[in-house]
Amino acid sequence: MHFSLFALVALAVSAVATPAKLLPRADSTIIMQDIQVITQKSSALNDMVENLSIVNVFIQGPQVAPGLQDIVETGGMAVNDVTSPPQQPFANADAVEIINVLKEFVVVHQMLLNTLIGKHGLLTLVPFVGPAVAAALRSIEEVVDTFAFALLDLIPTQAGPAVMQMNLLDESLNGTIAVYTS
Repeated sequence: MHFSLFALVALAVSAVATPAKLLPRADSTIIMQDIQVITQKSSALNDMVENLSIVNVFIQGPQVAPGLQDIVETGGMAVNDVTSPPQQPFANADAVEIINVLKEFVVVHQMLLNTLIGKHGLLTLVPFVGPAVAAALRSIEEVVDTFAFALLDLIPTQAGPAVMQMNLLDESLNGTIAVYTS
């Protein structure tokens, strides 16, 4: 009886003392795919917002904030990928590819933000949509900032171009947030 109790205690101590195997962080391909998925979601939402009119705004307008929130959730998954250990910088060739994908995302997301600004008056006709859009935009800003800072650690050879893209996006986000909070 003492032997089996000793074995059980030894097994429990070794299980606790053995470090869990960490999942490797996503490679550059996964991170690029994350950005591309967010780009596709931004493009699809832009298409929906562009097609808003006085005829359909009361039906489709309430779908804008959840569409933005979907981008936030997908961005949260991307943040997990760029922050998972180990934190080793990517090779310059991979960093350049990430910047190219990031540039495409910034262009597409800025189009969405400009479309949201253009449809502001229409969307505010629907009760509660404007504040919900503003809240979702603030959440996107938080996710983008978190992702950007983590990404910079992984692509130090392309930090300048990455910061430039993120500054462009921050400027557009802040402008759109200002429109929806005024």
